[in-house]
Amino acid sequence: MKVAIVIPDGLSATLFCSGMIRAICRSAECEVAVISEAGESGTRIEELGARSIELRMHRYVSPLRDVVYVLRLAQILRREKFDSVVNFSTKPNVYGPIAARLAGCHRVVCHVVGLGSTFIVSEGKDPSRWALRVVVRLLYRLAARLSDAMWFTNRNDLACFEEWGLVRRTETLLTRSYLDVNRYSAAGITEDAVESVRCELGLEGGDLVVLMIARMIWAKGIREFVEAAVFLHSTFPSLHFVLVAPPEEDSDGAVPASYIAQHTSKANLQWLGFRSDIESLIGLCDVAVLPSYYREGGYPRALLEPMAMGKPVVAADTTDCRGPVDHGVTGYLVPPRDSRALAAAIAKLVEDPSLRKTFGANARQRIESEFDEDVIVPEALCGLGILPQFSTP
Repeated sequence: MKVAIVIPDGLSATLFCSGMIRAICRSAECEVAVISEAGESGTRIEELGARSIELRMHRYVSPLRDVVYVLRLAQILRREKFDSVVNFSTKPNVYGPIAARLAGCHRVVCHVVGLGSTFIVSEGKDPSRWALRVVVRLLYRLAARLSDAMWFTNRNDLACFEEWGLVRRTETLLTRSYLDVNRYSAAGITEDAVESVRCELGLEGGDLVVLMIARMIWAKGIREFVEAAVFLHSTFPSLHFVLVAPPEEDSDGAVPASYIAQHTSKANLQWLGFRSDIESLIGLCDVAVLPSYYREGGYPRALLEPMAMGKPVVAADTTDCRGPVDHGVTGYLVPPRDSRALAAAIAKLVEDPSLRKTFGANARQRIESEFDEDVIVPEALCGLGILPQFSTP
């Protein structure tokens, strides 16, 4: 059986779908290909055991480009004679089922891992945002009708789809989010890699680091992170705030670079843009934060990855962020859009090394027991009818 994973880009494929690729490859009856704009990640995809098929997808709203994308995707699926298709993220989810049915694929699954900024309630007064939300709902309704099943990692997203009448519970599967607990582990990062990053950032041996990994949009809590850095600068002059967030000039709600620039002189704040050495940066940090009010996937990787590497976390107390965080056990939850509460929680951890160590150990234990992709993903693929039988590592 030939399985296609349709995803926007190769980096996302290697970060989010490596467990899926491994699980499918372990089945002697299956072969898998990733259809994406792979770029430099194509080699890594093939190292995981999948073929990489190049297809560019325009990220933002563009009806003409989207039609072209659907037609090209259908052409690839028909030419390669894929039996099953797993679509991942919003555009592949809404357009992938159309292409798969045009190509005659037998089984089609959509993997919903978050609804994104389109569905942030606070933006609902914007007429264009409201119209886009209506269109996306209609597209998801069509996608659900054309799909055999929809896989959710967030019960809140599933509840929304049911409330909107897009899906029936019998056509859905709900799991936790998941990640590679071997890749994201303190044991997997060398001291040299961490020291290399420390030197690059100009940090002294006793400096502490607060890390935030996110998209460069306001809804991720960028303002709250920056303001917390400013609030704590005089109290903790050796505390450094490091933001990893690729620039997003064309995205709605994008944070301008000028905003970060005007605050770097007021705090020990560094914006690194895009980085491929995320594990080393997490290994360097002492606290990881995500003050997001964005529609996350229920268990944001910006929290899961640091927790897997034994780091305490601070997150916004929202339905989309609180999932992996046990308040007072693995980290702290703070009110969303509250910079001072965020700063206070960070200060508690900065002042108490033993607390950081305890929270970090608890975090690692929880990730190992509840979020291991080598357990969750094969079971899910079997339940979705993608794998002919359950495949264990």
